[in-house]
Amino acid sequence: MAVMTRMLGVAVLACLLSAAAKADEAVLVQPEAVHPASLEVSTGLYAQPEAVADEWAADESELPDLAGCGVSCGSRGSSCGNCRCGRRGRFWGPLCCCEQEPRRLLPCGLPRLGVDVYGWIDAGMTINDDRPASNFNGVVGFNDRHEEIQMNQAYLVFERAVKTGRCAGFSLGGRADLLYGTDSRFVEPQGTGLGSDWNREEFYGLDLPQMYLELAYNRLSVKLGRFYTILGHESVMAPDNFFYSHSYAMMYGEPLTHTGMLASFAVNDKLTLLGGIDRGWDRFNGNPDRDNINFLGGVTWENGRGTKIALTGTVGSETANPFLPGLTDNRSMYSLVITQPLGHRLTYVFQHDAGTQESGSPFTGLRAEWYGINQYLTYRLNCKWDLGVRFEWFRDDDGRVVHVMRDMGRRFGGSPIEPFGFAGNFYNVSVGANWKPTANLVVRPEVRCDWFDGVSGFGPRPFDDGSDDEQVSFALDVIYRF
Repeated sequence: MAVMTRMLGVAVLACLLSAAAKADEAVLVQPEAVHPASLEVSTGLYAQPEAVADEWAADESELPDLAGCGVSCGSRGSSCGNCRCGRRGRFWGPLCCCEQEPRRLLPCGLPRLGVDVYGWIDAGMTINDDRPASNFNGVVGFNDRHEEIQMNQAYLVFERAVKTGRCAGFSLGGRADLLYGTDSRFVEPQGTGLGSDWNREEFYGLDLPQMYLELAYNRLSVKLGRFYTILGHESVMAPDNFFYSHSYAMMYGEPLTHTGMLASFAVNDKLTLLGGIDRGWDRFNGNPDRDNINFLGGVTWENGRGTKIALTGTVGSETANPFLPGLTDNRSMYSLVITQPLGHRLTYVFQHDAGTQESGSPFTGLRAEWYGINQYLTYRLNCKWDLGVRFEWFRDDDGRVVHVMRDMGRRFGGSPIEPFGFAGNFYNVSVGANWKPTANLVVRPEVRCDWFDGVSGFGPRPFDDGSDDEQVSFALDVIYRF
């Protein structure tokens, strides 16, 4: 009798679990093109489930109790109070965070089309210790205004994601991004086309930094249109960056967008090959001097435990000298980015860029070179606070890339510095934090020190309206995702 009672109890429990699973599945399963509110269990700044599992496996008594971190943790009104991890040190051990996706204005996007709709607003202010009369923060970007509230980005995305995989078959997708704000000055194409044709305000404008179709078949996907660069570590899109300000490498040493074709082939789960052609750096309607075709490509690798390596590059004919728009010659550039978790909460990023422009020196007409090293270290303090530091050394050998050319659209609007390139070493140290009180909100305070060690004798300096080699700034911005 006792045996039958136990068997009946087990059967009843199995039925209840089966019913619960079906109920959860009915609630959560949606078209793959639509991203539902979901939960990720994070073990640090970047999730490292395999590495954490390996360590905990040595002592099963310290396995985390994730009873409160199931899928139900991502539902409204639920609590993560039961979510706790094995204690292995207050500041260095694993950190279990019940993280929800941001709530969206259109949580289901455009379901009939399979299109996801989302975006964000990013606004902030920067205070410069030099207090320049023009309110221009020199060669720092994108937060280049002193004591002025900048709405950097009002950003809206329409995206139909493609399906890729070994047996995914054919898939058609695409993406269109709309960017309004002061950041549009840095992203709009050089020369003619798009934002440069319809924006007349000095600081604010509208641009379409991405608009492409994407075709996919199994592990191969191809983008056709305008898209963000694959080079470097930092991104135009505010939520993808730890800091409010940007590095010199991103501002001056790399392209931001390309117009053309980019193919991506996943050799396996770890290795991906990239290759394509484009119309030139930050061009939409071609190079104004020549209808050039450039090559863009690279390779990425990851080990499944958080380590990532990306080696990318571009080569082709570009405007050789900013002071001689009619002269074109070969430009080549590569970028190496290595991301390495250091334990459960620390993540280190190393970036090295190098580029050359034939006939590019504004002073000698010979080859111009630029190169540098970026290093980032971020620490997950708890589930709402992340701390970070960035140190950068960037050298412009010939004053070719770090300059404030007014003829580059509206990019350096408000600059009192006459067109001039700065040859020498640029350094910046940035210390900041990310506070995430909710899934929709991120607050990013930052302190940044910049200094320049370069050619002396004639011409303006890069800071304080052309009179200083150093600058300290305090900035804070807020990102609201929807």
